[in-house]
Amino acid sequence: MNEIYNQFKDDMEFFFIYGREAHPTSGWQVDANVEEGILFLQHQSIEEREDAAGSCTAGFQIQLPTLIEGIDNGIYHAYGAAPVHQYVI
Repeated sequence: MNEIYNQFKDDMEFFFIYGREAHPTSGWQVDANVEEGILFLQHQSIEEREDAAGSCTAGFQIQLPTLIEGIDNGIYHAYGAAPVHQYVI
């Protein structure tokens, strides 16, 4: 993701949008997340989502500008619940 961003960032805008937790500890937790210590409850406030987004972007060294989806999950509902969302608009 960073490689594509760095290659084309002068030609188009890129954003990483952090939204609802895909594998919360309070729901469908996956073994890999447990092994790597990626343990978040489903966000109940925008502050919790902001904290999780900060951990995600730092942990995965995401260079793209990051936007945080509202707690109403409007993007999630508008574009679907696929495991990985990538859109060109």
